[in-house]
Amino acid sequence: MNQMLVRKFRLRSKKDYSIMCMEAYKQALANLHDFMILPDNRTITSDTNIEQNRYAIVDIDNDGKEELIFSYTDTSIATMAMYIYGYDENAESIYMEMKFYVTAEIYDSGYVKELYSHNIGVDPYFWYRIRYINIMKNKIKASIK
Repeated sequence: MNQMLVRKFRLRSKKDYSIMCMEAYKQALANLHDFMILPDNRTITSDTNIEQNRYAIVDIDNDGKEELIFSYTDTSIATMAMYIYGYDENAESIYMEMKFYVTAEIYDSGYVKELYSHNIGVDPYFWYRIRYINIMKNKIKASIK
């Protein structure tokens, strides 16, 4: 009988986490849209319309928890970024897991292909680096240039 209680508690706990996480992401997106404030309380500016940017809620690092991804493109090239936020259930808050340039490509294997530069010149080569994300710790573990 104890195993059944533990199992029910874990299921309810996971559901509560999911609800709390989605509510936090929903509030973060509302603040972003209405006041242009990122989840880490930094203010951004938008050149035309905040709705030109993109977002997604997905488990991008395969850790079983969904992240909030905000691709900030409606700005100058130098400040474009892809922010990846996670939810800390103990602190009941959102934190930034990673930040990349908007052209980053994130693969299921944990590798990230990130351009070194936005390269707006005539150089036909786009240098990039491959980085590996330690999925268990949400940290960049290694970088290959």
